[in-house]
Amino acid sequence: MRASRVFRAIWRLNGVLLLLTFLLVAGVAIVGAASFGSSGRRDRPATPAAVLPATGEKLFFGSIEPIEGSAFVVLPLETQRTGGGKLSSAPYAPSATRNLLFYDAASGAAHWLRPDHRASVLSHELISESGVVHRWESRTSAGPVRWIRYELALADTNGDGKIDSDDLRVIAISGPEGKDLAVVLADVDEVLGYASPERGKVVVFFRKGDASFAGEIDLARRKLVRTTPLPRS
Repeated sequence: MRASRVFRAIWRLNGVLLLLTFLLVAGVAIVGAASFGSSGRRDRPATPAAVLPATGEKLFFGSIEPIEGSAFVVLPLETQRTGGGKLSSAPYAPSATRNLLFYDAASGAAHWLRPDHRASVLSHELISESGVVHRWESRTSAGPVRWIRYELALADTNGDGKIDSDDLRVIAISGPEGKDLAVVLADVDEVLGYASPERGKVVVFFRKGDASFAGEIDLARRKLVRTTPLPRS
């Protein structure tokens, strides 16, 4: 009698072990299938929007940014990201913006900010009449966009073979449609920040060499109207 109870207990234990083994195998199979599907999608090459002839660098469109108060949207043209995956041995390299495409949803017309894709658009900000900078991810309205401010690296000034944030930059202004682009300040080593003391004007704090300055920009005239050296510490 005692032996039969022992055998029944063993059979029950074997049944539980078989069930757990089945569930474990099924779970591994599901995870493997999901991983294969996601890796298949991740490895599928995207079609580039442009290729730089000189370097063969592939460029892709980034996130669409609306321009409030107009029918235009902006599409950044960016370099492909490399690395970044957990299983990748390649170093992570952040994407760089090579140009901006302005698309008019009303007419279907489109134009580039610059005639070529060699420069680096280090930053761009949408500015309203009051001087408020728009954040496209924010739902709070700041009023119609009147100007767009850019920081651009136009040439390889440090001789490292790349045009990026390590090179001298220029500050430029355009209208809300990306037209009438004008450089208002060139050969800047570092931008320290911005302030908007009056409507239609913005002050940029910047460094050139060992000296720092405050420059007042008239947005409507697309012109630097005053430069003030900052005292050294």
